[in-house]
Amino acid sequence: MSFLKSSHLLLALCVGVTVCSGSQTIVTMKSGECLIGEVMAKSNETTLVLDSALLGEIRLPKAGILKQESYVTDEAVQAEKSDSQTGQVVKKAGTDRELPLSEEEDAHLQEESLVDKMLNLQTPDSWNGNLRFGLDFSSGDSKWKQLYTRGSLVVDPKASRNYYRYTGSYTYRTTERNGETVKSTDRYDANFTYRRDVADSIFLQNSVGGRVDEIKGINHEVQELVGVGLRVKPVEKMEFIIGGGGGVEDYDPDFEDTRSGVNPVANVFQELTWRPFEKATLAQEFNYFINPDDDAQYNYVFSASFRYRLTDLLGFEISYDQNFDNDVGNGNVRDDSRWRNAIIVYF
Repeated sequence: MSFLKSSHLLLALCVGVTVCSGSQTIVTMKSGECLIGEVMAKSNETTLVLDSALLGEIRLPKAGILKQESYVTDEAVQAEKSDSQTGQVVKKAGTDRELPLSEEEDAHLQEESLVDKMLNLQTPDSWNGNLRFGLDFSSGDSKWKQLYTRGSLVVDPKASRNYYRYTGSYTYRTTERNGETVKSTDRYDANFTYRRDVADSIFLQNSVGGRVDEIKGINHEVQELVGVGLRVKPVEKMEFIIGGGGGVEDYDPDFEDTRSGVNPVANVFQELTWRPFEKATLAQEFNYFINPDDDAQYNYVFSASFRYRLTDLLGFEISYDQNFDNDVGNGNVRDDSRWRNAIIVYF
């Protein structure tokens, strides 16, 4: 009868192994019994106090204990894995030994981590930018197709007097004349503008820009300008900017000409931005450049566009721009006007 009671007690202790959850301690007695529970702080040098989920609080003489091992259930192992990024180790049930993740498991965790980071990637609140992509065609005596991309990034921190703008564009044009020749040309430019408010509506401006235009025969033009501008808001959601300045330019045309080299340059700039409703923007810009030492050497860029934001990510643009150079070298005049359509990607 006593043997039957002992068997029932041993069966209950073994069941305790399977029903407990979380990280526990396995205590193996010299008599062969195995108990699982949490070691209590009230244990002392002679007695181990174990809190068992099945049997409650048990006091065990340390002299009768064969060994103690930490025990981690499958649920706890999975929790450890889900909290890990790389280089994880897991404990095998019934042992203190830690096993490193396999290369396949580690690579999978890194891949999941990278995907999560990409999906949660956000630009700072002070950033406002977009990329525009378009393809245009022309027919008639001069047939061409033109692929272009333009980008703009504005960094305008709140409660700061500083303003930064980065812009750039690239155009690739293929031209066919009289059905005989095909000529491919590139045009690209980049510009950085820094403004610092000195009053509520007045700012100082420094800009650095350059362009290469194979269509017009300009090998390169680089300008460094400083100036001052005025910012006003005639109506709600409309901003008007006008200003001027001067600096130097390094100009190299595809012609033999005295204009080549470093020359002074004066500049007038004007910008208008109006948001008539939440998703629509009308933008217009004008930049005029002239050599003070030779008023025949001037050029200007005029642009106007309408943009509509379809979603947080996508929109479209219809734009017109005129790029006029009165003297690109040897008195040659170049005038380029374009209507363009583009898909916009916002970030």
